[in-house]
Amino acid sequence: MLDSIRELEECIGYIDWKQDFYDEVLSGARPYVSNLIPAENLMDS
Repeated sequence: MLDSIRELEECIGYIDWKQDFYDEVLSGARPYVSNLIPAENLMDS
């Protein structure tokens, strides 16, 4: 049971980190760099 709780806490921590990351990207505080989408495609959108 404690292992399940620990795993869920780690998942929540990751989700919180990811939300903070994208909040920073959207506010302009952090540049967004994707190694999946070529930069020229980002400029087209």
